[in-house]
This record gives sequence, structure tokens and C-alpha cells, in this order.
Amino acid sequence: MVIRVMDILINLSELLILFDLLAILTSIFFKRLRMRVALLLYLSMCYWMVVSTVWCTTFVYNDYGLFLMIVGLVLGIVGIIPVAAICTLIHRDWVNLGEIVFQAALIIAASLGAGLYCSGRHQDCTNSLKREIWRSMIAA
Repeated sequence: MVIRVMDILINLSELLILFDLLAILTSIFFKRLRMRVALLLYLSMCYWMVVSTVWCTTFVYNDYGLFLMIVGLVLGIVGIIPVAAICTLIHRDWVNLGEIVFQAALIIAASLGAGLYCSGRHQDCTNSLKREIWRSMIAA
């Protein structure tokens, strides 16, 4: 069951990468879209963070046991990602280590991208992002 859910989440994150790239390319030409692209990048970062945390949790539990999973979750929800990376490094599982590094780079790139789109108007940008998030939550 968890494998099927993870497969769906990973497929959605791949589509989200494409959608983000298209949004960034269109925002180069249209300045009015930049705040919405910053919001999209921020929400994408949050989604990828959840997906990578769930993926690393299931990976550590399936391959390395309950103890390391609990240690990673006690370090903070995000602490499971370094635990999974260290476990794959110790066991020389290069493919999964590459996936973990790619997910971490994706999260960092999305957060930096959202920050760069908001540079120069930090307070206005954070207030606008908060307003957009609340509007989208109310509309749903």
C-alpha cells in the first residue's frame, strides 16, 4: 500500500517539476506572474519536503530497521533525510544516495528560487505569499 502511494507521490512530483519549469519560463517574459511563480515554488518546496520525508522514512524502515527510523524522526521530521543519506553512504547504495541528494537539491533550489523572485521586496513578498496561501485555502 505504501509503495503505491509513494509511486503516485513521486509521479506527481515529476509533473510538478515540469510545471515549475514552464512557470519560470513564462515569468521571465511576464513580470506580473512572478509573485505567483514564487508562491508556486514555495508550495512545491513544501510538497517535495513532505514527499522526501515520507520516502526516506519508508526507505530507512524497510532497509535498515525501526530503530534508525525512530532516531531519524526524533531528530526532527527533517532528520530522517540525513539518516537515510548516511545509511546509504555506509552501505554503498549509490543509486538511492543519488536520489536523496537530488531531492535535497530540489528542495534547496525551490526555496532559493522563491527567495530570488521575492528579492528586493522581502516584507511585501512574504505578506503577499501569506495572502495567496490563505486565498487558496479559503477557495478550496
